[in-house]
Amino acid sequence: MTEHGANTEMNELLNSMQQQIQGDASPLRDLDEFSDVGLIAKQYNRVSDIRDRALNALKDRTENLEIVRRELEEKAERLKQANADAEAASRVKSEFLANMSHEIRTPMTAVLGYTDLLIEESWGRPGSLKLLEVIKRNGNYLLEIINDILDISKIESGNLTIETVPFSLMEKLKEIHSLMSVRAENQEIRFKLSFKGKIPVTIQSDPTRLKQILINLIGNAIKFTPDGGRVSMETSFLTTECGTPLLQFQVQDTGIGMTSKQMKSLYQPFVQADTSTTRKFGGTGLGLAISRRLAEMLGGDLVCESVPKEGTTFTLTVKIGDSETIRFHEDPMAALKAIQVSRPRGDGHFEQKMKGVCSVLLAEDGVDNQRLISTLLKKEGARVMLAENGDIAVRRALDAQKKGKPFDVILMDMSMPILDGYGATRELREQGYNLPIVALTAHAMSGDRDKCIEAGCNDYTTKPVNREQLREIVRTYQSAIPEETPMESVC
Repeated sequence: MTEHGANTEMNELLNSMQQQIQGDASPLRDLDEFSDVGLIAKQYNRVSDIRDRALNALKDRTENLEIVRRELEEKAERLKQANADAEAASRVKSEFLANMSHEIRTPMTAVLGYTDLLIEESWGRPGSLKLLEVIKRNGNYLLEIINDILDISKIESGNLTIETVPFSLMEKLKEIHSLMSVRAENQEIRFKLSFKGKIPVTIQSDPTRLKQILINLIGNAIKFTPDGGRVSMETSFLTTECGTPLLQFQVQDTGIGMTSKQMKSLYQPFVQADTSTTRKFGGTGLGLAISRRLAEMLGGDLVCESVPKEGTTFTLTVKIGDSETIRFHEDPMAALKAIQVSRPRGDGHFEQKMKGVCSVLLAEDGVDNQRLISTLLKKEGARVMLAENGDIAVRRALDAQKKGKPFDVILMDMSMPILDGYGATRELREQGYNLPIVALTAHAMSGDRDKCIEAGCNDYTTKPVNREQLREIVRTYQSAIPEETPMESVC
């Protein structure tokens, strides 16, 4: 009888378990807790309760994870949209800066170019010369502001590239000294270069950006030094603890100096020592911010020490390549003095007589710039033909080549009606035209040069062009044959 009762309870237990497996969540009915079957049922109910609580907790966690997943997806979507908006804003900013650069540089070509012509043809009249120098000085100042804004924009967007090429350090220093000496003389400031120890003959760096930094530092030193003061730059060779070769440039002045408070904001864009500095000396406050970032991009740094009313010292360091390939000057100062710098005569022409003649096709749609650039080219002995758009430029270039009298070089404005310079250059290259084409453009943003080269241009120069740039183009591409009948200049 006992055995029969136990079998009955076991069957009931098994049936209840089967019902739970099929989805019945009710606990097993009470059985005799003192029997074996009752104890099994009791433990099963306890395990089931733990399981149910664990499942419920898992369900809650799953629901919470789903909520979190949806929130993360929404945040990722918002972040994606924010990135898209930021990229769009960056594109708009870049397009605005590019258009601003183009729209200002184009008329600045005419303003500065015609000013130079008037200065050259003023026959020494002091009153006229003084007024024209004011126009030129302010035009160049406006151009410097544009360049600074473009540079800081390219740096902040990560689009400014640094090239590393070998170049003569002494030639670059001579060029800087020649340029800044004139500015120092105008303020009756004594400016000198000096050297400490051995100095490399050739270095590996970016010559354009190094020159930009040094001109900014020396220019600031001259600007903030009273008349009769002193500005100097000492160049020295250093090596780091790990053997990396560096060049150090110390630019020192006897100017107004700065307080420690003023120096804290020294490298912030658009910030100067105080508002009175801007009113008295001018400037945007971008030069030092750009210079420091360029110094870092050149593998070095820019630091400052200053004492109010006594002067300031800026110390620039830059990497200069592999130490194993560096050769040194025995006498750096003698090497500097030995370098000759070409200086124009009073009539504006260089003393070196150019040989042969350079035939130029000038593709430019602006009438003012047509007249200016063609006039400057002719003053350098070039023969010039004009084309007012890319379509005309293509036809004239191919026609001249067909007649056996090709142009030595085409100066191609890249923004023209009907067919722009990019399209005209591509069409010429597609038709087998392999003579030099130099891009002449007011676009100066990062990537503009690459865009011109990709279109097929051999070289690239930005507006406003000056006489030195045009002279170099004529010298580079001139023929070795004597000039024949002058080419007709037509539009």
